[in-house]
Amino acid sequence: MRMSHSKRGSDGNSSRYDSSTAQALAEELDTVEKRNLHNNLERQRRIGLKNLFEELKRQIPQLRDKDRAPKVNILREAAALCNRLNQEAEQVNELRQRQMKLYERVRYLRASIHNQRVGVE
Repeated sequence: MRMSHSKRGSDGNSSRYDSSTAQALAEELDTVEKRNLHNNLERQRRIGLKNLFEELKRQIPQLRDKDRAPKVNILREAAALCNRLNQEAEQVNELRQRQMKLYERVRYLRASIHNQRVGVE
């Protein structure tokens, strides 16, 4: 239901305005503001993602010197790099364990040699 109100302007003439029209304009402005806010937030999100992809690309040796790289390639190469690094970390751990066993073996052999020398004297 539309409601009309009379209002006297500063010139003494009465002007008519429709409160439902004013409300509709206010809602439209609110909608436009919300849409603008949403668009700005979305733009910031996209810029943030772009920056993160660029940072990730700089960490990948095969891609860091290329001017452009599709996001899917960045993700694939990053996953492959992670797999390689995990394998290398496992190899390093295995080598450290082997090294510790060898150090223990050397200590045992030195102690055996020492005991043999002491027993001979």
